[in-house]
Amino acid sequence: LKDIAFVSFEEIFGVPLQKDQKIQPKVQMVQFQKDKLIAHKNYGIGIYRGIKTMDVEGALMDFFEIEYANQDKVYVPVTNADCLFEYEGTAQIDSLNSKSWHTRKENASKAIKKILTELVNIYAKRKILTRAPYNTDLLEIREFEAEFEYEETQDQLQAIEDIKNDMSSDKPMERLICGDVSFGKTEVAMRAAAIACFNGKQVVVIAPTTILSLQHYNTFCERFANFPVKIALLNSFTKKSEKEKIKSSLESGQIDILIATHSVYFADINFKDLSLAIIDEEQHFGVKIKEYFKQKYEHIDMLYLSATPIPRTLNMAINSIISISVIKTAPLARKHIQTYVLKQTDKVIKEAVERELFRGGSVFFVHNRIETIYKVKEDLDKLLPDCQKRIIHSQLPKSEIKKIITDFANGKFPVLISTSIIESGLNLKHVNTIIITQAQNFGLSDLYQLRGRVGRSDIEAFAYLLYDTQLSEQALMRLNTLKEYMQRGLGFNIALKDLEIRGAGNILGKDQSGNIKALGYDLYVELIQEALSQISSEKVERDVEIKFIDNLYIPSWYIDDNEKTAIYTLISKAKDEEELSSIKNYIEDKYGKLPKLVSRLIEISIIKLYAKKTCVKRLMFGKKGVSVQFYIDAKIDTDKLIKQVNALKGKFLSETGVFLNIDRNNLNVLKNFLINIV
Repeated sequence: LKDIAFVSFEEIFGVPLQKDQKIQPKVQMVQFQKDKLIAHKNYGIGIYRGIKTMDVEGALMDFFEIEYANQDKVYVPVTNADCLFEYEGTAQIDSLNSKSWHTRKENASKAIKKILTELVNIYAKRKILTRAPYNTDLLEIREFEAEFEYEETQDQLQAIEDIKNDMSSDKPMERLICGDVSFGKTEVAMRAAAIACFNGKQVVVIAPTTILSLQHYNTFCERFANFPVKIALLNSFTKKSEKEKIKSSLESGQIDILIATHSVYFADINFKDLSLAIIDEEQHFGVKIKEYFKQKYEHIDMLYLSATPIPRTLNMAINSIISISVIKTAPLARKHIQTYVLKQTDKVIKEAVERELFRGGSVFFVHNRIETIYKVKEDLDKLLPDCQKRIIHSQLPKSEIKKIITDFANGKFPVLISTSIIESGLNLKHVNTIIITQAQNFGLSDLYQLRGRVGRSDIEAFAYLLYDTQLSEQALMRLNTLKEYMQRGLGFNIALKDLEIRGAGNILGKDQSGNIKALGYDLYVELIQEALSQISSEKVERDVEIKFIDNLYIPSWYIDDNEKTAIYTLISKAKDEEELSSIKNYIEDKYGKLPKLVSRLIEISIIKLYAKKTCVKRLMFGKKGVSVQFYIDAKIDTDKLIKQVNALKGKFLSETGVFLNIDRNNLNVLKNFLINIV
């Protein structure tokens, strides 16, 4: 093979090959890092020491090795990997002899249940309201869709379809659109606005910052230019006389779409026929402004946009309360943002700026301290005397900020020196390098948002995260995490890790930072799912312990040891047979035909799924058969159970246990038993 060169699709064409979605796993990949913290649902936070292959009664089996306080070890069978969760924060490891973990978990569960009960009651009231359905198939709507100059991604199309289904029903919409930076959420929102406007209704779009509201105003005006839709902008740039005209026009119905900041909430503004509120960057808003519109306009449709994507597990957990559409695929032509974590030097800055200017682009230079930002400009003028630079920050007059941004957008100067004021809203395709100084002082989500200001076209973009001091462990973790998740579409990993690293979060509308930090984000979400099942009186699926004494491991010749943890957790955390089928297809596509050992792992996971549905506590596979122990409160049809046990020549071991005469290599028989006793 000396004369053969292997070249990837991306190296030739400049964009990654879009994988067939049918063979992508529907479960989030989890790769536990050796010698890093990990959370076990029952034992608490320990140190993951890797996969250990052990001889158990003559059988080779893989285990997750976890070390706790006093060097105590727990070996978790790979079939029970669903009890393991990532933990990215900094915490003391737990002791197996302490009740501290159980106390923390119990306190978190109580807090979650209380908050969810309140949320369920709030949204339940909305669900009984009705309003006239929208006509989502008007000619104007079809024409508006046809004018979109790009090809929609599949996720965009699904989100648009979700909105159409909501708006064509007689129930007020309550939908959250989650998507990574520049993945097309605004276009989806404009489709919703078009439906409302062409049905003769008014729309309000609320943004958290003045800059973002200005950006939306320009985008909406450009998109609706060929349609008789009147759009107005109301923010701190708006003059007092203009505000009065806008207020009057809203009351008379002359304005169809209002783009605004908080001023809509605080000002005495009335609409003639407001039917849709779109709240962008909804994570920046408190509950008050969201509830304000629902109280004043009872039947209003609510559409929220979030640039902090939600993990799939949380999506599933809260989907019964609020409908969620996730946009997780980038436009095809978009390239990854090349991200560098470097010590700040004049050489790095000079080369980065000159490289961008040489190809005709522009640069964001972020320095987040107003008191020293002018000194930074002086230093840059000495370093790069031939390029013009301007400064913006929040203390400048509003009119000056607007003019500088407009000039920069029009290419009148190439370098904009700014505080983090640019974090939300600037969508400039010619700016493809961002330099962030003192990056160690930013939160991870903030860095991710800033980094998302570039790379909004098909030109390769660069982000330089520069630090000028000795980094703390947390700061280094933040910066390396951003570099690690450089690929677009992994923003939710960023949000997740940020929550754990900083211990912050209000994912249920109230601050839960203490509980998230105590348990880790993944496990916290698991408790949300359990609490929602309890509140809605659904059957709560509890953990099933499996003891299978036989060769049970993934051969190293098939999957490398470093990748095994991801595959073990992928299989163990699947929620249904359909997911396991997609996982099987994914493994075969990536690694080749499944060996019998891997097929057996998947078969055992299928058994575990049915065991959870029938309230099985423990399954023990022996040489002569299978012992099944149920939870004491399991609701099982006793007559069916007796009939099935007799048919399999089994026997009752106790009030909650049975023995079945089943060959452990014939797992289909056990599957049918579990199906037939409920």
